[in-house]
Amino acid sequence: MLPMFYESITALNTTAHHDAFLEPVKDYSFAKKSSTIAVGVSEFVQASYEYPVIFIRNDDNVTPMVLTGLKGQTNTFVAEDDGRWLGNYLPAYVRRYPFVLAKGKDEILTVCIDETYSGFNRAGLGEKLFDEEQRSQYLEGQISFLQAFEEEMQRTKKFCDYLLEFDLLEDSNATVERKDEEPHNIRGFCVVSRERLNKLSAKDLKKLQKVGALELIYQHLSSLSQFDTLLNKDRQTS
Repeated sequence: MLPMFYESITALNTTAHHDAFLEPVKDYSFAKKSSTIAVGVSEFVQASYEYPVIFIRNDDNVTPMVLTGLKGQTNTFVAEDDGRWLGNYLPAYVRRYPFVLAKGKDEILTVCIDETYSGFNRAGLGEKLFDEEQRSQYLEGQISFLQAFEEEMQRTKKFCDYLLEFDLLEDSNATVERKDEEPHNIRGFCVVSRERLNKLSAKDLKKLQKVGALELIYQHLSSLSQFDTLLNKDRQTS
């Protein structure tokens, strides 16, 4: 299954991509149907100024996401006319596109690219990916970013494991009311329960504080005030 945004992924190599170039991403239309986008724990602070940070359950896994739209398959942070990103903070998950690290059958991570990206070309436009059969400085920078992203996802998983260990997540919903429209309910996400958090023992709170999880929890809870901001943004773009 392909990651969100990607229409295809191809492993980068000097034979197939020795003459490949990449223009910088300016049009984020590939994300216009994504109302939730995964974020890492180091992004909570910046993200919380613009987006509600919520949690999505998938079997036994939990993923923190920023909510970017109040309607299914709608991202209010992508401009309709030219695909500009309308927020101040652009999640790392979006910034890594069109590159991605993908696991093969041997479980080894391989640097891949979505060749359907409009900025991928062989006409010399933008940044060269390889230089005399060696990775270009630009590509090396992108790979470093991908590696840092993967490490961040591992740290994020550890944080989510603490939330599950202490049973702090509860199912939640939000009701969006627009003038002259029927109320719209948003379901299927989780938030940290303030009640459960307040019932933790001093020992458990100290453990969460020691590993940095307590601060992240408060950043998440603070971000929930951005539902109103998102509603106002949705009204402006409707």
